[in-house]
Amino acid sequence: MGDGKQIDLLISDMMMPGMDGPTLIGHARRRRPDLLVVCISGYAEEAMRAQLAQHKNIAFLANPSA
Repeated sequence: MGDGKQIDLLISDMMMPGMDGPTLIGHARRRRPDLLVVCISGYAEEAMRAQLAQHKNIAFLANPSA
């Protein structure tokens, strides 16, 4: 995101090594407050939805293969 190119959509897993989805969203939204986000997770769907409720323009997809 620091190379001057503009992105319109962030698609991210919620659980990653070194950083979770909400942290990544926070970093991205500091640069692009209007960024659209799709989060994917196979873990505790309701807990993830609650964690993301503080953010706008986010869709959550449960990973059916988890």
